[in-house]
Amino acid sequence: MQIARTFNRISEEDRDKPDTSIDNQISINTNKADQTEGLQLDKSKPHYIAINEKSWLPLEERKVLWQAYRDAIKKEYQVLIVKDLDRLARGRNLDLILFKFEKAEIKIISCSGETDQKTVLVKSFMGGWYVQDFRDKAIQLQEKKIREGLPIGKAPFGYKNKNKKWAINEKDAMNVRLCFANAFKNKKYTDIISNLRISKDLYYKIIKNPAYIGQIQFTKKIRDPDGKTIEKKIITYQGVHEPIISKEFFYKVNKLP
Repeated sequence: MQIARTFNRISEEDRDKPDTSIDNQISINTNKADQTEGLQLDKSKPHYIAINEKSWLPLEERKVLWQAYRDAIKKEYQVLIVKDLDRLARGRNLDLILFKFEKAEIKIISCSGETDQKTVLVKSFMGGWYVQDFRDKAIQLQEKKIREGLPIGKAPFGYKNKNKKWAINEKDAMNVRLCFANAFKNKKYTDIISNLRISKDLYYKIIKNPAYIGQIQFTKKIRDPDGKTIEKKIITYQGVHEPIISKEFFYKVNKLP
């Protein structure tokens, strides 16, 4: 007879939803243990419950799952039951977690159907491949938009999204022009934001944003093979949207050559 425990994870916002609640997971996992021949749910410590534990974090940084792994190393149980694999992790992070538990001689049983460890690992690999494929396609789309001068992300203050492009919102654009005009006259920013009724944060976003001279700027994240961000680059390119102010005016306000 093998001793089983269950792992149940939920985000804070989903904890009270009937189909994803902790109670629902525990019920499904317990039934699985009862219906599987040769399994007995651990009476002293049957369930691991993780509330708002981020699935993308490394195993060592996940308090509840890390405890489940440490208990596995101590041979306190032999089988870990989950409602589905997403309760553990996703993509390549799932690979690492599965291998850790496999090395500890713990069998993972998913109530969604994957009871064979090889099947679980194949699904994990495919999940990792899907994520990488999605990233590759996102990069290709990003590069296409850059070539065509189309925007990446939502329209800044003074513009609106229209037909996948940025179109001038005249009401807000007037405040953009006034920001630059007053800044050019060396007026105090506190007076400018008070008169225009805008925040300090928005004021500096307007003054520093080259979108108003027809350019588009965004932060490109460079990732390693595991998807971890290792570098950030500021990319600026010419857009097809209509400028709100001239380049000369923008450069003078920002004291650029």
